[in-house]
Amino acid sequence: MTNAELNTALYQKMFAEQETYREWLLSQPSEEILNHTYEYTVREDIWQTVADRAKSEVQKQKKKEDKER
Repeated sequence: MTNAELNTALYQKMFAEQETYREWLLSQPSEEILNHTYEYTVREDIWQTVADRAKSEVQKQKKKEDKER
């Protein structure tokens, strides 16, 4: 697997986990949601960083493939 493929796989896994966490969180009472806002925000920040990295790796891979043609 290339770095782009690994980063994309990581992005997809983290996205699915975050969606599951979000669904669980929204099913909780308001007080419990407030207790987890910091955790949710940190998870979102980490996920966004991975998403940006995955996109960057895919772009690098495409440029490399274009140069090889």
